[in-house]
Amino acid sequence: HIQDYSKGTITIGRIKIGNNCVIGAGAIIMPGATLKDNVVLAAGALVTQNQILEEGKTYVGVPAKEIMIGKNAKKL
Repeated sequence: HIQDYSKGTITIGRIKIGNNCVIGAGAIIMPGATLKDNVVLAAGALVTQNQILEEGKTYVGVPAKEIMIGKNAKKL
């Protein structure tokens, strides 16, 4: 949930996590986020509200962004 003390509100949203996902230590997943099947989320990454992580991809950073792995990967 997310608290907004100035408005006195709490926002609650479902988090959907697909099959065979790997979530690193300290990763934060905000309400309303969706991780589709076979997602890898790096340690310490932040998935923002209502963000959708696509199937079979790897995500890192704050906010979480897709990275490419393998010989076709582009340098960051």
